[in-house]
Amino acid sequence: MRRTIIIFAIIILLSSSACAHKNTVLMPNHNFKTYKTAYIEILPQDEFNLGTEIIKELSDLGLDVNMKVAPTNPGPTDMLVKYSYDDGWDMAKYLKSFQVFFFDAKTTSLIASFSYHLEGNYAGTEARVQSAFDDFRKEAGLPPNNNRPKIETRIETFDPSRK
Repeated sequence: MRRTIIIFAIIILLSSSACAHKNTVLMPNHNFKTYKTAYIEILPQDEFNLGTEIIKELSDLGLDVNMKVAPTNPGPTDMLVKYSYDDGWDMAKYLKSFQVFFFDAKTTSLIASFSYHLEGNYAGTEARVQSAFDDFRKEAGLPPNNNRPKIETRIETFDPSRK
């Protein structure tokens, strides 16, 4: 009986920690820091208000963010921002994963992208977006966001090099 309780406790401990998978891609021929204006394409159905959280983070990066179609003749510092997401179910619907894509508005070539995936309803949309953008900032050589309060979560980043 005692052995069963110990095994059950170990299973609960292992399943109670969350591990976020994040991936950032930076295209070699583009410097994210040169862009000044972002035109974000808001999804018509965005039940987690992911677009709003992305806009906050882009604004904190110092970008002039517009929720409208890019001009027909965009400037060299204009970018398009698109995103997508998948939901999951863990006693309630939650934001399971999302992807953000940054395109040069003039050439439509990819500048950068990142993705975030976390199974389980461990953190809200704001915490997930902050975590993903923090990682993106680090990978892109951008300064950290010190303008917002840090949301405490139990999210660990998956690092395949850790044994």
